[in-house]
Amino acid sequence: MQEQQKGMAIASMVLGITSLVLFFFFGFILAVIAIVLGHIHLSNMKKEPEQYTGRGMAVAGLATGYVSIGFVVLGLVIAGGAAALFGIFS
Repeated sequence: MQEQQKGMAIASMVLGITSLVLFFFFGFILAVIAIVLGHIHLSNMKKEPEQYTGRGMAVAGLATGYVSIGFVVLGLVIAGGAAALFGIFS
């Protein structure tokens, strides 16, 4: 019996959670890596379901990664609006 692999799913979830915590500093980079690893793991699960496990962790990594990217985009929009409001760039 082969050992089932879930390393990328764990890494995706950990990076996704970390990107939420550190979204202000370098969360965008961590979120992108979490999303890529989550999609790769889900793809591997689809190809070889008997060898790969950890679907929930991969989905959690994807969800937290996408939410973190949303926070970064929202933060940039708010910062841009504040800069325009206070005339920082003019």
